[in-house]
Amino acid sequence: ALVGVAVAALVGVAGGAYAWTRARERPAVTADAAATGDARQLAVLYFDAADSALAPVADGVTEALTRALDEVPGLSVVSSGGVRPFRGGAATVDSVARAVHAGTLITGRLEPEAGGQVRLSLALRDASGAPFADTSLVRPSAAALALRDDGIDAAAALVRRRLGAEVALRASRAGTRNAEAWVLVQRGLARARAAE
Repeated sequence: ALVGVAVAALVGVAGGAYAWTRARERPAVTADAAATGDARQLAVLYFDAADSALAPVADGVTEALTRALDEVPGLSVVSSGGVRPFRGGAATVDSVARAVHAGTLITGRLEPEAGGQVRLSLALRDASGAPFADTSLVRPSAAALALRDDGIDAAAALVRRRLGAEVALRASRAGTRNAEAWVLVQRGLARARAAE
């Protein structure tokens, strides 16, 4: 009986130590944090696309940015799956912020430009939906990977401005460096989501 009590106590201590370690690694999102609009609780909303051909690229850039921000110590980033129900702009930014407990949100839009170019517009917003800062960049439509990587860098600059912290985001270097192949993968993912 004494051995059973000792084992139970050891398991309890180990479980508590594990939970404490995980909590220190990534702060939990709490209702109090959402109520105070903690700027480090961040969500990247799925970017809009002015043209249906750009929609898969918009999704790919959104998800790459979410993954990159999630690697930044001190930020608590809502997963792509967590914001997917709000895709398509049916909900207001402030209602999404309340639903996912985010104090900072990034919104974006891709639209075609003259001469085979694409414009990516980014905005950093507070929990009320009010814009804090914005930027845009234009890249050739064939350079989807440059658009993705430069978009991540531009978002990092906006987050630095908002949080006053050093945020160095790595572009998503894993996988293909071929822009056409990356776009094809994004289109396949879009078809798979539409079939769900």
